[in-house]
Amino acid sequence: MHGFWRGAGVVALSVGLSLGMTAAYVRYAMPQPIAQSQAQHMVADGGTAGTTDAVAQTETVADTAEHLTASVVGISTIERDAASMFHLRGTQTQSVGSGVVVSDGGYILTNHHVVSGRPEQVMVTLSDGRVTEGKTEWSDSNLDIAIVKVAVGDLVPATLGDATKMHIGDPVIAIGNPLSMQFQRTVTFGIVSALNRNISVPADGEENYMTGLLQTDASINPGNSGGPLVNRNGEVIGINTVKLTSAEGMGFAVPINICKPVVEAFLKEGTYRAPYLGIGGYDRAVSDFVMQGEGRAQGMYVAALDVKGPAFRAGVRVGDTITAIDGNSVADAISLTERFFAKKPGDRIHLTMMRSGQQHEVTVTATERNRIAKGI
Repeated sequence: MHGFWRGAGVVALSVGLSLGMTAAYVRYAMPQPIAQSQAQHMVADGGTAGTTDAVAQTETVADTAEHLTASVVGISTIERDAASMFHLRGTQTQSVGSGVVVSDGGYILTNHHVVSGRPEQVMVTLSDGRVTEGKTEWSDSNLDIAIVKVAVGDLVPATLGDATKMHIGDPVIAIGNPLSMQFQRTVTFGIVSALNRNISVPADGEENYMTGLLQTDASINPGNSGGPLVNRNGEVIGINTVKLTSAEGMGFAVPINICKPVVEAFLKEGTYRAPYLGIGGYDRAVSDFVMQGEGRAQGMYVAALDVKGPAFRAGVRVGDTITAIDGNSVADAISLTERFFAKKPGDRIHLTMMRSGQQHEVTVTATERNRIAKGI
């Protein structure tokens, strides 16, 4: 599968964007202290909001933060380098990220890049100060999400919301551990700045596209990776993942809807078997850059195929645009991925596609995705 689809993960700490997108640098939200003050809110006539509104807003943020901080954990990974004449047991390197509890039975949702590699230990710091060892149960570099399990049964799970109901300008807060555990569960406030953002970053030595991200001006810094982005109702609507380092207040989160099928599978079955079609693709917004604005249909543009995969065998071809799955329309790659992740290996999946202005339909039987597969 080497050279097939270059997925949607992130690994480099600082890289340039491509595809004609605004030149910038991206950094994993993993170390700089948070130092962003809340901006004044303006009323329609251009004046500042009154004291009553400001107090009410502060109380809402405070209530939300108090409710959620118990569900946010710190995640530290330790790797041991090869032994040397100076260090007989090798040296230790440590990275720090965040995670959010999704079940009282010990399942924690975080980013792939927080636990990627082959760490000797994954240590989880709970909100009450307890430190326990965790085990990475599942991880996906394309989506930059992972599930970690701890043998603790009295955790406080967060409530998962619906990212599709968010609007530009909606207030949100980000919770995480910027810089180190010294600043654990730091809360920052902002708004949803944009929806369905696409950014290009290298991962595992390949150029990858993260699509459908939520953009926020809530301060997201190194160490915030894997922490929750939360709406005004105290529901998790995203998992903080990356920021642009060449601009102020431009952070991004993976929509929680992508994570939900994975979380639900672990809660019901204790595992998740990812389905696989062998398709790599991206939204029309990205394909317009790559294909020089050919005006493709809404949906997911098929940019690459695994020639040994089930989609290719069923008749899907590079250049097709998938517009519906099982009769349900999909506006972009992220909505297609959300529906697809709810499937299981062995399921028969009906795809509707546009090809050269004509509608085509195929039925594909999903196989099980292996650890090195890219795309869906």
